[in-house]
Amino acid sequence: MKSLVFALIAFGTLALFNPDQADFSSFIAERAQTIASDNAREASGGLLSAGSSVVGSLTQALASNLFERKSYVVFSTYEQAFDGGQEGWKFLGMGGQFFELNRPDTLGG
Repeated sequence: MKSLVFALIAFGTLALFNPDQADFSSFIAERAQTIASDNAREASGGLLSAGSSVVGSLTQALASNLFERKSYVVFSTYEQAFDGGQEGWKFLGMGGQFFELNRPDTLGG
């Protein structure tokens, strides 16, 4: 009986913290901003670029249109495929966190 209660509590908690599309868009924007900032820092020898915040904002606006969300109650997948059938990015969202499952070959995955 205790294991059933524990399983129900775990299931309910994961379902409660299953990230939605807005959460994913924010995650992608933060990630794009970090990458842009790191690239700008490398290119400028340590100077920060204001362009990274613009990249983050644009990415957040596009993320909901570029990625398809599939919800499985306790977790969600977010997929972006390229034209021509090439596999794109794939992320797993679970417990309020996101994990990269696949990176496009063109990005050095």
